[in-house]
Amino acid sequence: MRTTRIDIEGRAGHYATISRKPGARVIEIAVLTPGQPGPVGGGETFNVDATNEDSQRYAAARLQKRLDGYQGAAGDIADYLRAIQTFAD
Repeated sequence: MRTTRIDIEGRAGHYATISRKPGARVIEIAVLTPGQPGPVGGGETFNVDATNEDSQRYAAARLQKRLDGYQGAAGDIADYLRAIQTFAD
């Protein structure tokens, strides 16, 4: 079994998709918000190094802030980090 994608919903209208293509060195995170609808031509996409835990932590904090609307503490970010690390090496 292989997880290919995780969809996350934050506050109303704020969504993200976390995925990694086979053989890719990066984890892709696509964020859709009311101010940046998508998927074609909208939203925000950023890549995370699949081998770098610091990069993954930064991405989790960034994702949490985009979806929840505030800068969280370690406990707030932990669930997002676990989702990202599902695709990490």
